Amino acid sequence: MVHPIPEGARIRYRDILTFPQSVTGERIELYEGEFVMVPAPGFWHQNTVANLFFHISRYVREHNLGKIIPAPCDVYFDEYTVLEPDLLFISKERLHIAGPRLVRGSPDWVAEVLSQTTEERDRGFKLRWYALQGVREYWIVDPDRRVVEVYIKKGQVYQLLGEFSGEEMIRSEAFTKLELKVDQLWE
Repeated sequence: MVHPIPEGARIRYRDILTFPQSVTGERIELYEGEFVMVPAPGFWHQNTVANLFFHISRYVREHNLGKIIPAPCDVYFDEYTVLEPDLLFISKERLHIAGPRLVRGSPDWVAEVLSQTTEERDRGFKLRWYALQGVREYWIVDPDRRVVEVYIKKGQVYQLLGEFSGEEMIRSEAFTKLELKVDQLWE
């Protein structure tokens, strides 16, 4: 695919907005100026995202906590770093960060469902970046291992709150009364 990016160039968000439609139809993320096109997720990845969205959004609505949004939704951290988490939550007190086109700033909670093409970034760059930028809680959902890892922000890094599987209820500081068994994500 041909795109208007000079080799080695540091890309900004406003540059992406000028790309031809054939490029912008892809899922795009910026990692400190590095442009990454993410292939469309597979069926089981999306099934997991849909199940997680169903359970979390029902909980968020029942408790009037804010908004839960699935990808694609740009989360603009700065001109050079714009990510698209699989799911994000913004508390009602912070909904001002949600604009018509993007979220400007850190969501309260983010979940990434692993796939072969995203696992390295989800466990590497995103794990570090989300903590540095103030995302209070980060879930890494692994459909292959059927495990949910819950990380909570402690200072500038994440601490593992727990790794949950099978019939275990997921513990969360963002959703303290949530009753969700890990196996419900694979239905």
